[in-house]
Amino acid sequence: MPSVNPDILRWARETAGLSAEDAAAKLDLKDARGVTGAERLAALEAGEREPSRPLLVRMAKHYRRPLLAFYMAAPPTQAERGEDFRTLPPEHSIAQDALVDALIRDVRARQQIVREALEEEDAAIRLPFVGSMTMRQGANAVLASIVETLNLDLERYRRGTNRQPGGFAYLRHQAEQAGIYVLLIGNLGSHHTSLDVETFRGFALADEVAPFVVVNDQDAQTAWAFTLLHEL
Repeated sequence: MPSVNPDILRWARETAGLSAEDAAAKLDLKDARGVTGAERLAALEAGEREPSRPLLVRMAKHYRRPLLAFYMAAPPTQAERGEDFRTLPPEHSIAQDALVDALIRDVRARQQIVREALEEEDAAIRLPFVGSMTMRQGANAVLASIVETLNLDLERYRRGTNRQPGGFAYLRHQAEQAGIYVLLIGNLGSHHTSLDVETFRGFALADEVAPFVVVNDQDAQTAWAFTLLHEL
């Protein structure tokens, strides 16, 4: 088994938004013989000690990285997040940002699976509306394009539903009929990883075959339709 590059350990922890103290607590690195758990972790990240296999498994879980990532020769280049329109306060949570990055990685993987499945079944259709508009064309032109592409009926949208108000269910259905995958996701699998709506309300991953839109379901249901329209 190849050895672990200590730079990878530090990169994985920092990109998970964890301080050495917080990471040591999550990894169950306890104080021993006058050495704190954070100091034990620092020794691992400095290459003074080699992490055990069980510890690497715990790191993979809490840092939200595949186990194989710890055997890379060097930390990978930070993936591009794309155009980020968020306005965040200076004191916003780095840990929450790390959760958003983990969610984007997860949805990108789903998108790739869907695209490959469509291509293998010869069902991949290039969607002409993806990337067809620019900000220079203005809001009215973009709105007209959305209405035409999704074949929206304003009265049906306004009626909405009791369970998903604001016409979200109708808007989602029309988007999916047009070939857009719409996901409601507000955490990474448990309530411990809930994504704050001030950090993330929604994002879009453009693709000419399998475009995805994600809406944070931790937000008020009345806001879902607004976020979906914004990402469209």
